[in-house]
Amino acid sequence: MIGDTPVFHAAFDLRSAGSITVGVIAERARRDATGLSFEDLRLLLLLAGSGTARMPDGDHALVPGSLLIRPPRVRHDVHRSGGWRELYVTLPAGAHGLLGELGVPADGCFTLDLTSPAHHRVSALIDAAVTRKDPVRVAIRIAELLQAVVHVPIGTNARASTRERLEPARRLLASIDGQRATVGDAASYAGMRAETFRKAFVRVYGVSPTRYRVESRIAAARDMLSELDVPVAQVAARLGYADQFAFSKQFRSIVGCSPTEFRSGIR
Repeated sequence: MIGDTPVFHAAFDLRSAGSITVGVIAERARRDATGLSFEDLRLLLLLAGSGTARMPDGDHALVPGSLLIRPPRVRHDVHRSGGWRELYVTLPAGAHGLLGELGVPADGCFTLDLTSPAHHRVSALIDAAVTRKDPVRVAIRIAELLQAVVHVPIGTNARASTRERLEPARRLLASIDGQRATVGDAASYAGMRAETFRKAFVRVYGVSPTRYRVESRIAAARDMLSELDVPVAQVAARLGYADQFAFSKQFRSIVGCSPTEFRSGIR
């Protein structure tokens, strides 16, 4: 049974395409961190147990079959319980933009029926990873598993809608962890060139990616100034500003007062 899969960790070098890792960990098992990075695209498939994933769009209950897709540089806090056993996969950050080309959602939490054909795709990936013989075969098995999310047959070239492709990039620009990301980083999330991304973003959301990130930054700053008793300089640093002066100048241009004045006015 998939839920009884032994713990293992395997790394594969795809040369110019980067490297991937595949493994299974259990509750209380020590994770082999080799090859794992916050910069990677990470997949988590729960094989047994239960838990909760805290993501930018809210909390998601995790049950066997839950597949969590975490884009590069976006934190997802996972709370584990109840005989936890997960299959994890990490892919180079550049692979994130390819998900849209495959018709695969680029971020989120989805549920697979592990008694359906998805079961065979999971087993095939584990078998390919455990034998550690052919990195290309492992990559193909990962693609097959991902496409089970949207039930798109392998070999088709289905494309997500423009809004679906842009949504992970929008979440990145809106998240506190994404405030240090560039618009170019966001464009790669959507699998687009920078100028194509900018035009598509304006068409869908009515504002440029740069302006959207600025407004999201200031909204986060207002929350931090209201809820946290920390120096303004620390708020500026947390949101990726070069210094307090640059932060205060941008804050005033949007809110109409300095961060210090804003904080004083709500107390």
